[in-house]
Amino acid sequence: MAFCPKCKGSMATTDIVCPGCGYDFPPISEVRTPVSEDKFAFSPLAETALTISMLAAGFGALAAVIYAITALSQANLLAGLVLAPVAFFQQIGVIVLILRARR
Repeated sequence: MAFCPKCKGSMATTDIVCPGCGYDFPPISEVRTPVSEDKFAFSPLAETALTISMLAAGFGALAAVIYAITALSQANLLAGLVLAPVAFFQQIGVIVLILRARR
């Protein structure tokens, strides 16, 4: 069940014209939701924060690789084979999220 935005009367969800008041709904292709790009998420400060975060995640991924090599050379298998790869992939995931947020 749907309701007309003009008269608030009930109508079928498949109706394109309100049976109560005759309101003609625009085609879906004409209905657009405005995107506000003047908020913080689209500001230069946010872009700078994304850049710094991506650099930090890159350094974190590099540090995880170095830590894995060091841990394996010291026969610390848990750190070298489990903890370091988990940290590495977490950092790569952060980089992917940042790149997707920049679209």
